[in-house]
Amino acid sequence: MDIKEFPLGTYVMTPLGRPAQVVKHIFGKRGDLPRCLVRYVDCERQTELRIVPTLLTKIEFDDRQKK
Repeated sequence: MDIKEFPLGTYVMTPLGRPAQVVKHIFGKRGDLPRCLVRYVDCERQTELRIVPTLLTKIEFDDRQKK
């Protein structure tokens, strides 16, 4: 999967099975190594994680699904 398939605001499922929202795109110094900065939506704290787009899956998410 390409980073372009995950625009900002997209809801995704992480490899751990937790829902998150893409908040930023990050690249290496030479413009390589694309990563998505995601924020978990199932917890009170604003926990963020950098993750490779190939490990993410798009999901439909409703705010009522928050725990």
